[in-house]
Amino acid sequence: MSKIVTVVTSSDEKDCTYRIVQRIMDGAMGLSLNTFELVMTKNFRYISGCDQCGRCKKTGHCIINDDITPLLDSIRDCDSLILATPLIFGDMTAQMKTVIDRFTSFLNADGTPNIPAGKKIAIVVSCTKNEKANAEHVIHLLKDVMVNTLKFELVGTILYTGVGSSVPDPVLDEARVIGNALTS
Repeated sequence: MSKIVTVVTSSDEKDCTYRIVQRIMDGAMGLSLNTFELVMTKNFRYISGCDQCGRCKKTGHCIINDDITPLLDSIRDCDSLILATPLIFGDMTAQMKTVIDRFTSFLNADGTPNIPAGKKIAIVVSCTKNEKANAEHVIHLLKDVMVNTLKFELVGTILYTGVGSSVPDPVLDEARVIGNALTS
């Protein structure tokens, strides 16, 4: 049994980013023994960025109390994580950036992770065709934080260049395979 946390920063539950995430979660369903927590940041009412106070280095967790706090606790306890963001003006959404910045609370003062290594991660980035280079950059940044710094195990990435709710079957098939890998 795995606990899978999904963070989606798209504001539309019918768009391609959300549809791809749904298929990853379908693939991760397995024997239905896995538990899922779907976090849609559009439902956040109060979020705060990291203020670099450094108190997380003393306490082991972020001391800011907002809508991101329970998410950080869930990620600390999860086995697998899915991060999904569309591009807005050529970059990850502001909500995703704020969440990622708060991951500094997963680091000790010496820069080593204070969460177990080997948690699995899947990354989804969607964009228009003319933003593909920016999306590749966002995937690189997310991989750097999650794999190189926090020691997650990357099971797959999807960079989808399309808009709207229509996603081609080969992309959805790839998403299902990634979902299977999250729990294997």
